Amino acid sequence: MGYPQSLWSHIHLMLKIISRPSPFFKGVVYLREKIVTMLKSLLLISFSLAFYVLSAQTKTNVKTFPVKIEGKIRNFSGDYIYVHHKWEDQDYTDSAKIDQNKFAFNLKSVDPNMYWFTTTREINAQPNAIFFADKTPLKAKLVGDSLSYTTVEGGETQKDYQDYRKLGDDFAVKQQKLQADYTVSNQKGDMGAVNKIQLDYQELGTNYIADLKNFVKVHPKSAVSGYIIFKEFGNPSIPLENAEECLRYLDKSIENTKFVRLATKRVNDLKGTQIGAIATNFSQTTPEGKRINLSDFKGKYVLIDFW
Repeated sequence: MGYPQSLWSHIHLMLKIISRPSPFFKGVVYLREKIVTMLKSLLLISFSLAFYVLSAQTKTNVKTFPVKIEGKIRNFSGDYIYVHHKWEDQDYTDSAKIDQNKFAFNLKSVDPNMYWFTTTREINAQPNAIFFADKTPLKAKLVGDSLSYTTVEGGETQKDYQDYRKLGDDFAVKQQKLQADYTVSNQKGDMGAVNKIQLDYQELGTNYIADLKNFVKVHPKSAVSGYIIFKEFGNPSIPLENAEECLRYLDKSIENTKFVRLATKRVNDLKGTQIGAIATNFSQTTPEGKRINLSDFKGKYVLIDFW
Protein backbone atom coordinates (compact mmCIF):
# COMPACT_ATOMS: atom_id res chain seq x y z
CA MET A 1 0.00 0.00 0.00
CA GLY A 2 1.38 3.44 -0.89
CA TYR A 3 0.53 7.06 -0.26
CA PRO A 4 0.01 9.69 -2.99
CA GLN A 5 3.32 10.98 -4.32
CA SER A 6 2.43 14.53 -3.31
CA LEU A 7 2.32 13.66 0.41
CA TRP A 8 5.77 12.07 0.37
CA SER A 9 7.14 14.98 -1.73
CA HIS A 10 5.76 17.63 0.62
CA ILE A 11 7.10 15.93 3.74
CA HIS A 12 10.51 15.41 2.16
CA LEU A 13 10.64 19.04 0.98
CA MET A 14 9.62 20.41 4.40
CA LEU A 15 12.28 18.32 6.16
CA LYS A 16 14.89 19.46 3.62
CA ILE A 17 14.04 23.17 3.97
CA ILE A 18 13.81 23.12 7.76
CA SER A 19 17.09 21.20 8.12
CA ARG A 20 19.03 23.52 5.73
CA PRO A 21 21.35 26.04 7.51
CA SER A 22 20.17 29.59 6.79
CA PRO A 23 20.47 32.96 8.51
CA PHE A 24 16.73 33.18 8.41
CA PHE A 25 16.46 30.31 10.84
CA LYS A 26 19.09 31.57 13.28
CA GLY A 27 17.54 32.06 16.67
CA VAL A 28 14.68 29.67 15.91
CA VAL A 29 16.59 26.39 16.19
CA TYR A 30 14.30 25.24 18.94
CA LEU A 31 11.25 25.78 16.75
CA ARG A 32 12.95 23.97 13.86
CA GLU A 33 13.75 20.95 16.01
CA LYS A 34 10.19 20.83 17.29
CA ILE A 35 8.80 20.90 13.77
CA VAL A 36 11.24 18.21 12.61
CA THR A 37 10.25 16.03 15.57
CA MET A 38 6.59 16.61 14.78
CA LEU A 39 7.04 15.67 11.12
CA LYS A 40 9.00 12.54 12.04
CA SER A 41 6.18 11.59 14.41
CA LEU A 42 3.75 12.16 11.54
CA LEU A 43 5.77 9.76 9.40
CA LEU A 44 5.72 7.13 12.15
CA ILE A 45 1.97 7.51 12.59
CA SER A 46 1.52 7.28 8.82
CA PHE A 47 3.47 4.01 8.67
CA SER A 48 1.50 2.63 11.62
CA LEU A 49 -1.77 3.67 9.99
CA ALA A 50 -0.74 2.07 6.72
CA PHE A 51 0.05 -1.21 8.49
CA TYR A 52 -3.25 -1.10 10.38
CA VAL A 53 -5.28 -0.41 7.25
CA LEU A 54 -3.46 -3.15 5.34
CA SER A 55 -4.06 -5.65 8.18
CA ALA A 56 -7.71 -4.64 8.41
CA GLN A 57 -8.14 -5.03 4.66
CA THR A 58 -6.51 -8.47 4.79
CA LYS A 59 -8.93 -9.61 7.49
CA THR A 60 -11.88 -7.98 5.75
CA ASN A 61 -11.01 -9.71 2.46
CA VAL A 62 -11.43 -13.15 4.03
CA LYS A 63 -14.62 -14.54 2.53
CA THR A 64 -17.21 -15.73 4.99
CA PHE A 65 -20.69 -17.17 4.73
CA PRO A 66 -23.61 -16.88 7.17
CA VAL A 67 -24.31 -19.67 9.62
CA LYS A 68 -27.95 -19.52 10.64
CA ILE A 69 -29.33 -21.70 13.41
CA GLU A 70 -32.93 -21.81 14.57
CA GLY A 71 -33.80 -24.05 17.44
CA LYS A 72 -36.14 -25.17 20.17
CA ILE A 73 -35.23 -26.42 23.62
CA ARG A 74 -37.22 -28.33 26.22
CA ASN A 75 -36.59 -29.44 29.78
CA PHE A 76 -34.55 -26.32 30.43
CA SER A 77 -35.23 -23.32 32.69
CA GLY A 78 -32.21 -21.17 31.78
CA ASP A 79 -32.35 -17.89 29.88
CA TYR A 80 -29.55 -18.52 27.38
CA ILE A 81 -28.13 -21.26 25.18
CA TYR A 82 -24.50 -21.20 24.06
CA VAL A 83 -22.72 -22.33 20.92
CA HIS A 84 -18.94 -22.66 20.64
CA HIS A 85 -16.31 -23.25 18.00
CA LYS A 86 -12.56 -23.02 17.47
CA TRP A 87 -10.72 -21.14 14.75
CA GLU A 88 -6.97 -20.60 14.32
CA ASP A 89 -6.31 -21.87 17.86
CA GLN A 90 -8.80 -19.40 19.32
CA ASP A 91 -11.96 -20.29 21.26
CA TYR A 92 -15.22 -18.53 20.37
CA THR A 93 -18.49 -18.51 22.28
CA ASP A 94 -21.82 -17.00 21.23
CA SER A 95 -25.05 -16.89 23.19
CA ALA A 96 -28.72 -16.61 22.27
CA LYS A 97 -31.59 -15.64 24.54
CA ILE A 98 -34.32 -18.24 24.84
CA ASP A 99 -37.79 -16.86 24.20
CA GLN A 100 -40.72 -19.25 24.65
CA ASN A 101 -38.37 -22.23 24.28
CA LYS A 102 -37.01 -20.87 20.97
CA PHE A 103 -33.62 -19.40 20.07
CA ALA A 104 -31.67 -18.28 16.99
CA PHE A 105 -28.03 -17.71 16.07
CA ASN A 106 -26.68 -15.66 13.17
CA LEU A 107 -22.97 -16.41 12.86
CA LYS A 108 -20.29 -16.31 10.17
CA SER A 109 -17.70 -18.87 9.12
CA VAL A 110 -14.86 -19.18 6.62
CA ASP A 111 -15.12 -22.97 6.17
CA PRO A 112 -17.67 -25.60 7.06
CA ASN A 113 -16.79 -26.04 10.72
CA MET A 114 -17.59 -27.93 13.89
CA TYR A 115 -19.75 -26.24 16.54
CA TRP A 116 -21.28 -27.45 19.78
CA PHE A 117 -24.10 -26.44 22.09
CA THR A 118 -23.82 -26.16 25.87
CA THR A 119 -26.20 -24.83 28.49
CA THR A 120 -23.42 -22.79 30.16
CA ARG A 121 -20.81 -20.37 28.83
CA GLU A 122 -18.00 -22.80 29.69
CA ILE A 123 -16.63 -24.02 26.36
CA ASN A 124 -15.57 -27.41 27.76
CA ALA A 125 -18.81 -28.04 29.62
CA GLN A 126 -20.24 -31.55 29.44
CA PRO A 127 -22.52 -32.80 28.13
CA ASN A 128 -22.54 -30.97 24.81
CA ALA A 129 -24.15 -31.42 21.41
CA ILE A 130 -21.75 -31.37 18.45
CA PHE A 131 -22.72 -30.52 14.87
CA PHE A 132 -21.21 -29.25 11.63
CA ALA A 133 -22.37 -26.08 9.91
CA ASP A 134 -22.06 -24.99 6.30
CA LYS A 135 -24.00 -22.52 4.16
CA THR A 136 -27.30 -24.35 4.70
CA PRO A 137 -29.44 -23.05 7.61
CA LEU A 138 -29.73 -25.46 10.52
CA LYS A 139 -32.69 -26.58 12.62
CA ALA A 140 -31.93 -27.78 16.13
CA LYS A 141 -34.03 -29.52 18.77
CA LEU A 142 -32.32 -29.53 22.15
CA VAL A 143 -33.13 -31.43 25.32
CA GLY A 144 -31.79 -29.19 28.07
CA ASP A 145 -31.30 -31.87 30.72
CA SER A 146 -29.85 -34.37 28.22
CA LEU A 147 -28.02 -32.66 25.37
CA SER A 148 -26.89 -36.03 23.98
CA TYR A 149 -30.44 -36.44 22.65
CA THR A 150 -30.18 -33.22 20.64
CA THR A 151 -30.97 -33.41 16.92
CA VAL A 152 -29.58 -30.97 14.36
CA GLU A 153 -30.67 -30.97 10.73
CA GLY A 154 -28.70 -29.01 8.18
CA GLY A 155 -26.69 -29.22 4.99
CA GLU A 156 -24.52 -31.92 3.44
CA THR A 157 -21.71 -31.42 5.95
CA GLN A 158 -24.02 -32.10 8.89
CA LYS A 159 -25.39 -35.18 7.10
CA ASP A 160 -21.83 -36.39 6.58
CA TYR A 161 -21.14 -35.88 10.28
CA GLN A 162 -24.25 -37.85 11.22
CA ASP A 163 -23.12 -40.72 8.96
CA TYR A 164 -19.68 -40.64 10.55
CA ARG A 165 -21.23 -40.64 14.02
CA LYS A 166 -23.30 -43.68 13.09
CA LEU A 167 -20.11 -45.53 12.14
CA GLY A 168 -18.65 -44.64 15.52
CA ASP A 169 -21.81 -45.57 17.43
CA ASP A 170 -22.04 -48.96 15.70
CA PHE A 171 -18.37 -49.61 16.49
CA ALA A 172 -18.90 -48.65 20.15
CA VAL A 173 -21.89 -51.01 20.52
CA LYS A 174 -19.93 -53.95 19.11
CA GLN A 175 -16.90 -53.04 21.19
CA GLN A 176 -18.94 -52.95 24.41
CA LYS A 177 -20.47 -56.36 23.64
CA LEU A 178 -17.05 -57.89 23.05
CA GLN A 179 -15.79 -56.39 26.30
CA ALA A 180 -18.76 -57.84 28.19
CA ASP A 181 -18.28 -61.26 26.55
CA TYR A 182 -14.58 -61.15 27.37
CA THR A 183 -15.29 -60.46 31.04
CA VAL A 184 -17.75 -63.35 31.29
CA SER A 185 -15.48 -65.79 29.44
CA ASN A 186 -12.46 -64.76 31.50
CA GLN A 187 -14.38 -65.28 34.74
CA LYS A 188 -15.41 -68.75 33.58
CA GLY A 189 -11.84 -69.57 32.64
CA ASP A 190 -12.88 -70.32 29.06
CA MET A 191 -9.57 -69.46 27.42
CA GLY A 192 -10.74 -70.65 24.01
CA ALA A 193 -13.55 -68.08 24.07
CA VAL A 194 -11.17 -65.43 25.42
CA ASN A 195 -8.74 -65.97 22.56
CA LYS A 196 -11.60 -65.89 20.03
CA ILE A 197 -12.90 -62.60 21.46
CA GLN A 198 -9.42 -61.08 21.30
CA LEU A 199 -9.20 -61.96 17.60
CA ASP A 200 -12.71 -60.58 17.03
CA TYR A 201 -11.69 -57.39 18.80
CA GLN A 202 -8.69 -56.93 16.51
CA GLU A 203 -10.84 -57.61 13.46
CA LEU A 204 -13.40 -55.06 14.68
CA GLY A 205 -10.69 -52.40 14.90
CA THR A 206 -9.36 -53.29 11.45
CA ASN A 207 -12.86 -53.09 9.95
CA TYR A 208 -13.53 -49.74 11.63
CA ILE A 209 -10.35 -48.26 10.13
CA ALA A 210 -11.37 -49.63 6.72
CA ASP A 211 -14.84 -48.05 7.12
CA LEU A 212 -13.31 -44.69 7.97
CA LYS A 213 -10.95 -44.83 5.00
CA ASN A 214 -13.85 -45.71 2.74
CA PHE A 215 -15.86 -42.79 4.16
CA VAL A 216 -13.07 -40.36 3.28
CA LYS A 217 -12.74 -41.88 -0.19
CA VAL A 218 -16.47 -41.50 -0.83
CA HIS A 219 -16.56 -37.94 0.60
CA PRO A 220 -13.42 -36.29 -0.83
CA LYS A 221 -14.83 -32.76 -0.57
CA SER A 222 -16.30 -32.99 2.92
CA ALA A 223 -14.93 -31.10 5.92
CA VAL A 224 -15.88 -34.17 7.95
CA SER A 225 -13.32 -36.22 6.03
CA GLY A 226 -10.62 -33.78 7.12
CA TYR A 227 -11.91 -34.03 10.68
CA ILE A 228 -11.75 -37.85 10.57
CA ILE A 229 -8.13 -37.82 9.41
CA PHE A 230 -7.25 -35.30 12.10
CA LYS A 231 -9.13 -36.98 14.96
CA GLU A 232 -9.14 -40.70 14.17
CA PHE A 233 -5.95 -41.21 12.20
CA GLY A 234 -3.97 -38.85 14.40
CA ASN A 235 -3.86 -41.66 16.95
CA PRO A 236 -0.22 -42.85 17.21
CA SER A 237 -1.45 -46.46 17.59
CA ILE A 238 -2.82 -46.37 14.03
CA PRO A 239 -0.13 -46.81 11.33
CA LEU A 240 0.68 -43.45 9.76
CA GLU A 241 0.25 -44.72 6.21
CA ASN A 242 -3.53 -44.84 6.79
CA ALA A 243 -3.62 -41.08 7.36
CA GLU A 244 -1.35 -40.46 4.37
CA GLU A 245 -3.59 -42.61 2.19
CA CYS A 246 -6.68 -40.71 3.29
CA LEU A 247 -5.04 -37.34 2.62
CA ARG A 248 -4.46 -38.48 -0.96
CA TYR A 249 -8.18 -39.18 -1.34
CA LEU A 250 -9.13 -35.57 -0.59
CA ASP A 251 -10.07 -33.15 -3.33
CA LYS A 252 -7.65 -30.25 -3.82
CA SER A 253 -10.51 -27.81 -3.34
CA ILE A 254 -10.48 -28.43 0.42
CA GLU A 255 -6.72 -28.77 1.02
CA ASN A 256 -6.58 -25.32 2.68
CA THR A 257 -9.61 -25.81 4.91
CA LYS A 258 -9.34 -25.98 8.69
CA PHE A 259 -9.36 -29.71 9.42
CA VAL A 260 -7.31 -30.68 6.38
CA ARG A 261 -4.60 -28.22 7.48
CA LEU A 262 -4.72 -29.63 11.00
CA ALA A 263 -4.60 -33.21 9.71
CA THR A 264 -1.69 -32.47 7.40
CA LYS A 265 0.25 -30.81 10.21
CA ARG A 266 -0.37 -33.74 12.55
CA VAL A 267 0.74 -36.23 9.90
CA ASN A 268 3.92 -34.23 9.26
CA ASP A 269 4.60 -34.02 12.99
CA LEU A 270 4.16 -37.77 13.38
CA LYS A 271 6.38 -38.45 10.38
CA GLY A 272 9.10 -36.43 12.08
CA THR A 273 9.26 -38.98 14.90
CA GLN A 274 9.70 -42.01 12.64
CA ILE A 275 12.99 -43.76 11.95
CA GLY A 276 14.39 -42.68 8.60
CA ALA A 277 12.16 -39.59 8.30
CA ILE A 278 13.29 -35.97 8.48
CA ALA A 279 13.00 -34.99 12.14
CA THR A 280 10.56 -32.27 13.11
CA ASN A 281 12.48 -29.04 13.67
CA PHE A 282 12.39 -27.46 17.12
CA SER A 283 14.22 -24.75 19.07
CA GLN A 284 15.84 -24.98 22.48
CA THR A 285 17.97 -22.80 24.75
CA THR A 286 21.41 -24.12 25.75
CA PRO A 287 22.63 -23.93 29.39
CA GLU A 288 24.60 -20.85 28.26
CA GLY A 289 21.41 -19.15 27.12
CA LYS A 290 21.99 -19.50 23.37
CA ARG A 291 18.98 -20.33 21.21
CA ILE A 292 19.60 -23.18 18.76
CA ASN A 293 17.48 -25.05 16.21
CA LEU A 294 17.69 -28.69 15.31
CA SER A 295 17.95 -27.57 11.68
CA ASP A 296 21.24 -25.81 12.54
CA PHE A 297 22.85 -29.26 12.57
CA LYS A 298 21.52 -30.42 9.22
CA GLY A 299 23.84 -33.01 7.67
CA LYS A 300 25.43 -33.89 11.00
CA TYR A 301 24.88 -36.68 13.49
CA VAL A 302 22.92 -35.37 16.50
CA LEU A 303 22.37 -37.07 19.83
CA ILE A 304 19.43 -35.63 21.75
CA ASP A 305 19.42 -36.43 25.46
CA PHE A 306 16.07 -35.86 27.20
CA TRP A 307 16.40 -35.54 30.96
